[in-house]
This record gives sequence, C-alpha cells and structure tokens, in this order.
Amino acid sequence: MKKYRAPLLITFILLVGAVQLGCGGSDDGAAKSNQAVNPQTGSSVDYDPVSGPAELSKLPGTNLVVAGIAQKPQKGRVWADGPDDKYGALTTTVVPIAVEVVEQGSLPDNSDGMVYMEIQLAPGTEPEFDSIDGRKGIFYLNRLPDDLGPSNGIYPIDAENGRPKGQPMFQASHPQGVLIEGAEGGVWSVESAEGYPEATLEDFLPSEGEFPPRSAAPAS
Repeated sequence: MKKYRAPLLITFILLVGAVQLGCGGSDDGAAKSNQAVNPQTGSSVDYDPVSGPAELSKLPGTNLVVAGIAQKPQKGRVWADGPDDKYGALTTTVVPIAVEVVEQGSLPDNSDGMVYMEIQLAPGTEPEFDSIDGRKGIFYLNRLPDDLGPSNGIYPIDAENGRPKGQPMFQASHPQGVLIEGAEGGVWSVESAEGYPEATLEDFLPSEGEFPPRSAAPAS
C-alpha cells in the first residue's frame, strides 16, 4: 500500500455509496515561475497502485479518458460537515480541462467542450498547484453523481462553484490518473507526485500496458 495525494471527497463519497508556493510580481514572472514547478495536492491517503494505463482504463470508476489542456484552477464546491454547518468542512478546487481528444468514453450530451475536474488541496499548496495552468495532459476521470446532497448524507455549500451551471463534475478515477507535461520535460503524475523523466504523454494512453520508468526521487 502506498501513500497518495488525493481529494478527500473521494473517501467522503465512497462512505455514502457513490461511485466513487508564491509571492507577488508581474503576471509574466508568475507564469514563468509556475512552469518551473510540478503541481502537487499535498493531501494523502492510501491506495493500491496500478501497473499502467491499460489497467487504469479498465478500472470500474474510469468512465472518461481525455487528452487536453488544463486551465487555471478555480474555487470549487464547499462541503459542510452536517446540516447545521454553514461554513463548510471541506473545500475543493476545480481544474477546467479543454478537451482535445476523447480517448475513451464520451463527453456528456450537454458538454461545452470542457470537463471540470474537482480536487482537494492541502492548505498552502494553491500557488504551486496553479502551475497546472496551460499544461497538456492525459486525464482518467470518473463522473460524479449529479444528485449529491442531504438525501445521501452530503451537504453542499456553493454547489455550482467551479463550472458553468448544469455542467457535470468529474474527479480522477485513481491517484495515478492525472498526468501532465513535467516542468523540466517528461511527464508528471499530479496526485501521486511521481515523475517519468523519459516519458511522453503518448506513453500514458489507454492502449499502453506498463508505466514507463519513474524518476529515482519525486521531481519538484
């Protein structure tokens, strides 16, 4: 069993039976600085690793795989601890993804050409995580139920945050399933914080069997 950095909302949803760093400066300087780091979520729970993209694509929770470009992270939904909590115990971030190719599954009928990936970040990781903006990637996704609410023990606040009204929300189907261009080349696995220095994104398509060799130590 390995540690993975993941949105805790996955655990939250499973419990109710559902399917599953920075200073001020010029915008140009911030953009260049962002591209020099690899985004991490800073949260951790245990997970069972998979052997490669083919296994990822066959997981029960993987119902969409897209190649696309991550956009600037947005403030996401807030989830309350109970019916009397008006402030929220769990905050989320949403990464809009401009879809270039649907590799597996299909976009929802009402899709606007984007998919909206919800993720939880540990406090203080937001500036570093913004470096995901503009990175190409392969995303293995699970569509979240549209009816999350008090009827199944979840209490949303600002439930429409992070996406246009009516657009569905997705999460990574597995912590090894968010793969983007690395800051210094190669490929970076955002949630599991693993680097593949000699790889390209094509090595992570659903048709590929095993993961490429990882870096000896996580890149930063």
